[in-house]
Amino acid sequence: QIFDENIKDVEEINGEILIKSLDFNQKVPLKIFGYGFIKFFNYICALVSNEANYILIDEIENGLHYKTTKKLIESLIELSRKNNIQMFISTHSLEFLSSVEKVANEKEFKDLGVFNIYRYKENVYCKHYQSEQLKDLLNNGIELRR
Repeated sequence: QIFDENIKDVEEINGEILIKSLDFNQKVPLKIFGYGFIKFFNYICALVSNEANYILIDEIENGLHYKTTKKLIESLIELSRKNNIQMFISTHSLEFLSSVEKVANEKEFKDLGVFNIYRYKENVYCKHYQSEQLKDLLNNGIELRR
């Protein structure tokens, strides 16, 4: 329901995940939904059922519609706090980073760290930015994705 208010139930029958939605007269397989929805669904399931206390998500922005980004970030922050899970997320999207900063600020989420890992000549470097630094860098148009 976080992603789509029309979703009323989810169940697993014989290894297949079925979604009950007001958009359909019957339960339908998860696989008929779009790639972005399936990714969102998988992230939420991983946060709810995670026993390792951490989750890794590579290039999170791929396949997501820009209108769902804020909902996804809010859900990830809420569920990671609730379930005491640390998230490691990679992205190349400046828009995603900007959305993360805005949501973290709105939700007063101060445990945000952004790491910029880049290569210069023959060496690899890593810069760490905290919430306030990220906000300042984004507001001043400083490129974070070298």
